[in-house]
Amino acid sequence: MMAKERASQLVVLYASQTGNAEWMAKHVHEEALAKGFSSECFVLDDFSKVDLKKSSALVIVASTTGDGDPPDNATKFWRWLRRAKKDELEALKGKQYALLGLGDTNYSNFCNTAKRLDRKFSDLGAVPFCPKGFADDATGLEEVVDPWMAQLWEILPSVVVYDEEKYRAYSEKSDGNERKLKFKKEGGEAKKEAGEKDGEKKDAEKPVAVEKGAETNGKAETVIGKRPLPVRKAAAGAVEKRPLPVRKAVDIPKPVETKWSDEPIPSTNVDPGKAPTHAEDHSSVTDGLVSHRPVSPGRNYDAPLPVVIDKTLLAAAKQLTGVAKLPTEFLTITPLDDRRTVEESRSGLFHLLKKGPSGAPFDHTVSAPFQAHITGVRCLTGPRALKRVIEITADIGGLGWEYVPGDAFGVLCPNTDGLVLPLLKRLGLEPEHVFKMEATESAGSSGLPFQLEKPCTYYEAFRHFLDLHSLPRKSFLRMLAEYTTDEEEKKTLYFLSSTQGTGAYRTLRPQQPTLLDLLHTFPSCNPPFARLLETIPRLQPRYYSVASSPLTQPTSVSFAFNIVDYLTEAPYNKPMRGLCSTWLDELTGSVSEPGKLVDLSSQNLHIPIFPKPPVDFRLPSSPSVPIIMIAAGTGLTPFMGFLRHRGAASTEQKPGDAWLFHGRRFAGEDGDALYLSELKGLVEKGALTHLHECLSRENTEAVRFKYVQDAVKAHGAELWKAVKEGGAAIYVCGSVNMAKEVNQAFVDIAQQHGGMGSPVEGQVFLTKLGKEKRYLRDLWN
Repeated sequence: MMAKERASQLVVLYASQTGNAEWMAKHVHEEALAKGFSSECFVLDDFSKVDLKKSSALVIVASTTGDGDPPDNATKFWRWLRRAKKDELEALKGKQYALLGLGDTNYSNFCNTAKRLDRKFSDLGAVPFCPKGFADDATGLEEVVDPWMAQLWEILPSVVVYDEEKYRAYSEKSDGNERKLKFKKEGGEAKKEAGEKDGEKKDAEKPVAVEKGAETNGKAETVIGKRPLPVRKAAAGAVEKRPLPVRKAVDIPKPVETKWSDEPIPSTNVDPGKAPTHAEDHSSVTDGLVSHRPVSPGRNYDAPLPVVIDKTLLAAAKQLTGVAKLPTEFLTITPLDDRRTVEESRSGLFHLLKKGPSGAPFDHTVSAPFQAHITGVRCLTGPRALKRVIEITADIGGLGWEYVPGDAFGVLCPNTDGLVLPLLKRLGLEPEHVFKMEATESAGSSGLPFQLEKPCTYYEAFRHFLDLHSLPRKSFLRMLAEYTTDEEEKKTLYFLSSTQGTGAYRTLRPQQPTLLDLLHTFPSCNPPFARLLETIPRLQPRYYSVASSPLTQPTSVSFAFNIVDYLTEAPYNKPMRGLCSTWLDELTGSVSEPGKLVDLSSQNLHIPIFPKPPVDFRLPSSPSVPIIMIAAGTGLTPFMGFLRHRGAASTEQKPGDAWLFHGRRFAGEDGDALYLSELKGLVEKGALTHLHECLSRENTEAVRFKYVQDAVKAHGAELWKAVKEGGAAIYVCGSVNMAKEVNQAFVDIAQQHGGMGSPVEGQVFLTKLGKEKRYLRDLWN
């Protein structure tokens, strides 16, 4: 049987909530174009732009949000997939595809979107040409993403036609970039290229995989995961799964000893009990650690801090292997003569974005937000609270959004001037200068990191569109190394982007370095602006649940949130604050008097928002159905929308019981008892029938429960009766850890009061409730 004919085009699709999947998909697209493939790139909701009948192979990168839900920009696609007629789906039969899923094992439905896509595509007769990958953000996405990408590029030339001349030119350029990874011996003698020393073999980076025992359509199923990927012989007409390409190694000379002072340089891991030493030095990279400056009492959140890097393995290494690939270059930046002052740009970003059409609420998106007018604010916490919580009300009359309790919306917040302006100075960019951004060659607008109605200034790009706090990818660190002149700094960046530097790279996550921190740590690094635009993820919106009811606020929404302010874990102790919560707090005057409503309707305060597509986290269609609500902290917010709606509704039907278990630290409104007076009023009105307060920091005898899971288990008999006999719906809102404890509490209840014989039976019962939309969770990590 002849081998299957190669497809004429590659189509890259993505479903992304936080920008990771989008970034990866667009870089696959750009690299494909650079290698001579014909490629297009679309968000999944733009599926109608893809002609599936054409000869094409699909690459899909899909993340999962919430408790296993698809990202907002994939909801239309799923709706079409469920409702499409048979002849519409016929084009997927035999279609070759590769799938990469992004998820987090802290959540129960890990990579659920990608797994659902894979099942659906398989059912429709589509054929995978590359092992699927499921990357875990809890351990580091790149552990799976990097080998999956390498496998993809190894296989793709046998699946899709390409321009051999372009492919050859790209390969030669890549080889040249690899040769730049040489280091010099002391005295200036150049080392041989890695892998070319006599008697020394190159170390290939091995893929990792999980080989499941089950078979799909008669073929063994392979998933990129943890065990070595077996090389299998290709079946007739199938694409052979080849081993990953060998990456060149980097020879490392003996480290040059660098002394900061008379004190010894630490050469082991950071002592978790104290901050690193040498705090007076803020720029040098040493053979041991890059030290961390102590936190100042004034809490300067934006001041650059050097990154702590344990270089013990680098000092002992003779070569580096598995160094991350350089991201593809695809942007051209042209400075223009126009200028716009920082004061003009600071006022907002509406002048840069297209306006959403009037009367079409869901046409307002990240790229076309609605200007919501802030009309009021109040503080919900007292002086004993460890975190201040505020509630903001915003006028959305012109949006045309008929929201319901349980809905949410996105807010576009900016980076702070305290970070943006020093960063521009460090990069030598004039804040007020306007530039033009264009995608090179045939990349088109899909290659642009963000779409604007008119060119922006350097200040506007960094303030509104680039995520300056995102965890740097290994490929980003590799890119920085290419523009670093100091050999020791360059070597450290290569180390962080290599296999040997994996442990040191993982310590970046708890440090939460900004781009300014990285450039401060490596002072000889001067990356071009275009490369930063290509490699830094886009600043993502922050989502907030509606706390109001359209019955009492038809043209406005209220939402509540913590003002986030904390130190990172020891020994780093870096002062951090929430980007959006701090911006909204400062915008509304940083109110602190408990309960006092401050009228802001006369002030010109607008924020860019857009409605989040509807989800299942909503009240039952009948008010007679009992509801069980479990929340900790500001997880109470959507339940206030539920209860306010029940309290304002006029119905002849007797409403079902409403249980609320709310966990917090302190009793009383001088602490963090959010909405307590209003909740008691709702109890008197009958909208809330059972209110249980769980107080983790109160030690009086009057405190019956410290945690919500304890209260849930104590009322197990009543709750089981409400669920089993009354058809109650269970809602959980809060952290993933809290939700796990609550889930276990309900498993115990199912065993104790429902006669379930084992925890597995209890979990199966809860899963069934979830499918019936009677066990719904809104969680965050």
